[in-house]
Amino acid sequence: MSDNLYSDHLPASSSVDILREAFAEYATADDRFRAFPEDPQEAAELLLLRMFPRKKQGDYTVDDLDKLPSDLHFELIDGHLFVMESPSFEHQTAALLLGRAFTGYILENRRRCTVVPSWNVRPDSTRKTQLVPNLLIFRDPAKNQGRFLDGAPDFVIEILSPSTRKRDEKLKFQKYLETGVKEYWMVDLKNRRVVVCLFRSKSRYDVAIYSLQDKIPVSICGGELLIDFDRIMEDLRFLQAGTATEEAGPDQADLINSP
Repeated sequence: MSDNLYSDHLPASSSVDILREAFAEYATADDRFRAFPEDPQEAAELLLLRMFPRKKQGDYTVDDLDKLPSDLHFELIDGHLFVMESPSFEHQTAALLLGRAFTGYILENRRRCTVVPSWNVRPDSTRKTQLVPNLLIFRDPAKNQGRFLDGAPDFVIEILSPSTRKRDEKLKFQKYLETGVKEYWMVDLKNRRVVVCLFRSKSRYDVAIYSLQDKIPVSICGGELLIDFDRIMEDLRFLQAGTATEEAGPDQADLINSP
């Protein structure tokens, strides 16, 4: 088994197939002679063009999200829609393990805050942005609107992949900075590092870079909570090995489990 646990999102064919099926309902006669895009974002933009002929990227609002195919997920950033591809095993499992670490601390110490994975966040009042962080923490219960968080969370984690890296590092970084998020972590499994951003104001921030072997202090907890990434990665390797054992079948299990 490779030591590199990182892999990109799963093959995009399923997302493209869903978009192609949805597009068929809106296709014009001229579309019969057009090859449907294999890139999920290009396919999504073609669908948007047919569904909302009077709109372009930059014009969309949260009201448009409810009109899109329910079996696909989108992020909305300043009126621009981005299709979200299915995450990989490593991506989802890392988010699960991180959520467990934060939830365990909060419950054990009875902190008055809430940890939520992959939940809709509307960080401002424009109705032109709805983000879906991999993990978020918020303190103000009034922000909980059931289907979404109304306002900026206090803490956000995004797990980077090639299909989301630019958006996470630039567009979402800027949006989190401007709307009042206090702490933003970008977990980079490929490059084996965690970029921690502490936002001091809407224009001032500090950045620290850690390895995946470090114990990283959580600033919003006063540094009292340390996330042990060496343990997180050890648990991730263990869970990945268990998945590989099941896929290999009983004849190969001894080879995988042997030292």
